[in-house]
Amino acid sequence: MLDIKVIRDNAQWAKDKLATRGIKAAEVDEVIALDEKRRALIIKTEELKQQRNTASEAIAVAKRNKEDATEQINAMKNVGGQIKALDEELAAVKEQVDYILVRLPNFPADSAPVGPDESFSREERKWETPRQFDFEPKAHWDLGEKLGILDFERAAKVSGSRFVYYRGAGARLERAVYNFMLDQHAEEAMKK
Repeated sequence: MLDIKVIRDNAQWAKDKLATRGIKAAEVDEVIALDEKRRALIIKTEELKQQRNTASEAIAVAKRNKEDATEQINAMKNVGGQIKALDEELAAVKEQVDYILVRLPNFPADSAPVGPDESFSREERKWETPRQFDFEPKAHWDLGEKLGILDFERAAKVSGSRFVYYRGAGARLERAVYNFMLDQHAEEAMKK
């Protein structure tokens, strides 16, 4: 999820960066406006809470002095209702802000190519010659599904496209690769 502070403090930069990912400036403006509303609600709520606390102290003093504080108590019940309503509105606005922020893509690096899909990507570097086979090699996703170690369909239902669930031997292989990487880095760190 993107940080609203970054968007708030660098609105035009955020719009320009997200435009390269297909996000319209209006969406960024909307989240900024909702954030401003959220911040204003926080200020208003805190002011009312401070007013309530001050009045509560005055009510306590009046009761100790055996004075009638009915009018102040009724006024504070009204303030309490306003605070509750503002808190509910604040929660709804925060939910809207989070909903938008969670769906915005990450800001692309300055060196990232701009384009609507991966066909605009460029090869950064290459080493060695690709291996030549005497048969038509299959893609890993085809092999993984055929072997029952990858499940793209179920992952897409749960978390969207471009995700995969590892199953059985696939999960064990994935864990083995992680452990290998961790062991390699731990071993290198011990040598230093």
